[in-house]
Amino acid sequence: LERNLGLTPEQWDTLHSEISEPQTKLLRLKQLGRNDVEISKTLGITSTQLQKQWTKVLERAWEIRNL
Repeated sequence: LERNLGLTPEQWDTLHSEISEPQTKLLRLKQLGRNDVEISKTLGITSTQLQKQWTKVLERAWEIRNL
């Protein structure tokens, strides 16, 4: 996360423009070093929902990075 998931600045901007607002909040909280329990409570979602959303963010970052 310190290196923006391995994305260039342009790719990082693309990721932010393509993910949902809750996913953006999730990403921001992860960058701040919050743990999953804190993030779940902050976003009002279950830990399973959190993991699914995080997986989607990581998959999208991977797709952008490997275009």
